[in-house]
Amino acid sequence: MAVVSKASTGVRERLKPEVLDLLDHTYAGLQTTSMADRYWAQSTPGQRKKLGRNLETAYRTIGGAVKMHMRLTDLPLALAILELGERWNFISSANKRECLVDLSKHDPTVRAALRRTTHVLDDDLQTKVAVARNTRRLVLVTGTIKRLYVDGQLVDVAWSDCPASWDFLVMLAQTTLARRVVDHSTLESDNPELPKTRCANLRRALNKAQIDSTVRDAVKQMIRRDAVREGYCIDLPSKDIEIIHTSADALEAELY
Repeated sequence: MAVVSKASTGVRERLKPEVLDLLDHTYAGLQTTSMADRYWAQSTPGQRKKLGRNLETAYRTIGGAVKMHMRLTDLPLALAILELGERWNFISSANKRECLVDLSKHDPTVRAALRRTTHVLDDDLQTKVAVARNTRRLVLVTGTIKRLYVDGQLVDVAWSDCPASWDFLVMLAQTTLARRVVDHSTLESDNPELPKTRCANLRRALNKAQIDSTVRDAVKQMIRRDAVREGYCIDLPSKDIEIIHTSADALEAELY
């Protein structure tokens, strides 16, 4: 059975063969009657009510464990396989991460699902960033590591040389996600011209980035002044922005 989206012609052909094999074999193992019994036994009374009156009804009308999990979580087939597969030790966390990255790059249904929810991801930083790059237009990695990705590409700026510009960029992303703008009060200043100055400095920092001019222009165009609300924001819907926070023990070598 095909376990990836049919919404885009050639999705299976673009996926790594080992990813396809892992999904197909894991799906076969999860769809046995014993796995359906196990899923039903681990479900809450409320979840069982959503699945059917009893296991026999659920199995007949919905299908095996994977299909039941899809019904409860609204996940596409491939993500439901990965989540259950890892939970029940059919696949390793490393296998799951490899599949997630490849699927998020090539399968539009998986990409759309990951834009709605990230609960299928674990705490692996590389996986989080790789998936975010495939599913969001603007990704900020903050904390110990500072990275900006636009349309999947790294915008390589020496942020340590311009910390105020980095902080302003992060604030822009945060306030945009909160449906607000950055103005002088947000910056805790009495100077109404400070946001304009910070924006100009950020644009200068981006001009120095070693990237394709189209990417540079794209990110600069994302940063704009909202004349109605009299402040600055990122001109993207919230679903296209993600901020990933790194801990003190994160290593620079983990990202590229």
